Amino acid sequence: MKTYIIFSVKVFVLLIITFLLFSYKETPVSSNFNSNIDFGLNKIGSNWKVMNDGVMGGLSKGDVTLTKNSLILKGEISLANNGGFSSIRCPWGKMDLSKYSEVTIKYRSTEQKVAICFEPNRRWWRPYYMLDLNPTQGKWKTVTLKIEEAKKYSIARPRNAYLTKEIRKEVLRLGFMTNDKKESPFEFEVDFLKFK
Repeated sequence: MKTYIIFSVKVFVLLIITFLLFSYKETPVSSNFNSNIDFGLNKIGSNWKVMNDGVMGGLSKGDVTLTKNSLILKGEISLANNGGFSSIRCPWGKMDLSKYSEVTIKYRSTEQKVAICFEPNRRWWRPYYMLDLNPTQGKWKTVTLKIEEAKKYSIARPRNAYLTKEIRKEVLRLGFMTNDKKESPFEFEVDFLKFK
């Protein structure tokens, strides 16, 4: 009888987990995507949220500050407890990027490579895409990148695929994420993003 009860509880737990996984519905806010994202106080960035590797047990630190004309993500990356990243993300929302082929960004950074992150799914274990931005030794730099060159990642591992036009229709969130997996302090400051 005891074995039967334990088996029944395990089956019940598996059924609940299966139900939650398959009944999960994505409910992004309605689209109000602006192709010119200008960061700063009284502009854009106050509702962007920091997400560090602490969500998976890591110990990296990152905090956000808004200046008059920019957003600053600053902290320190730790590889302890399988950590290794700090990021900042915009709110969820449907944004069809299929009509854009390039993104121009004005930024400056130190120590860590940072990437523009495109997320087409709200489930954290599903693939996302990143365009790397090399450190600028603290000097302002403006670069234009091809969106189709954003590389696919799955649970922090790069895959051999890129951000297609079809997937660009499904983007739900943008962000910036450190992408060097090395222990060091870092600072990333962004003035604007322009999609064209």
